[in-house]
Amino acid sequence: MLTAAVNGQARHLGKLNRLRPIYIGSGVKNTLRVTEKGVSDRHLCLYQKAGKLMLQNLSTKPVAIDGRPVEPKAKRSVALPAVIELAENVKLRLAVLQPSESTVGERSENP
Repeated sequence: MLTAAVNGQARHLGKLNRLRPIYIGSGVKNTLRVTEKGVSDRHLCLYQKAGKLMLQNLSTKPVAIDGRPVEPKAKRSVALPAVIELAENVKLRLAVLQPSESTVGERSENP
């Protein structure tokens, strides 16, 4: 499960292997709405291509993935976990949430 956290708020975005395009920005029609100052109406898009998580910068300003800039309209692959800087002091943390090991393969044992 792909998760995103912005300013302490986490949200599940879907299964990584079945990911549909995820639009992020300040507009109401985005999959993930981020209303902080400096975030465009439709800031970026996350999508899957050939089994890789990709990002397209839809903003007119650069964004950064783990400190590496992504120029406007450019596309880059994203290695998880990742921190995407949308604007000054606005960071989106992406990670894959694994099923809890305590619930997978759990069995009862008698001493």
